[in-house]
Amino acid sequence: MRRSDRALTAAQASLQAGEFDAALGLAATAEAGPLDDFQRALVGLLRAQVTFAGGHWTDAPPLLLKAATRLESFDLNLARETYLTAWGAAGLAEDDAARDVLVEICRAVRILPAPPDPPRPRDLMLDGFALLIAEGNAAATPTLQRAVRAVADIPVEDVLRWGWMNAGASAAVWDH
Repeated sequence: MRRSDRALTAAQASLQAGEFDAALGLAATAEAGPLDDFQRALVGLLRAQVTFAGGHWTDAPPLLLKAATRLESFDLNLARETYLTAWGAAGLAEDDAARDVLVEICRAVRILPAPPDPPRPRDLMLDGFALLIAEGNAAATPTLQRAVRAVADIPVEDVLRWGWMNAGASAAVWDH
């Protein structure tokens, strides 16, 4: 189990370093050892993140959606962040299947337990995007405006992971 943990940790570091082939190789090493359900979910997330980071925007949204769904029972915060990344990936994909994934993401997000109070910027962003698809611009605007303002204070690592979606939130509410 320790070898699998180390391989999974190294795979995540390789992903962050942009070493996608190494990340996938280490994910395979992790899978060769005994994994619990949470670790299997993390490997799925890693593979989805490599797909997205590698520019395979058509393939990434359903993989990220699946990873987020699997993570819900283990780590709700990571699941919410993964749903947000899936939403962004689906927004970048230019095919009809991505639109279906957007709808699935929004349905899943709307039935999640409420985020912490006060909500973090990424929670505001995710909930605002879910409202945008489910209920339209007027319903989503207040939440997305709060998200846009809140993003100014996020740590650099969050900017790299999901802060890039701030431009989409600003555009959705016509607040450039």
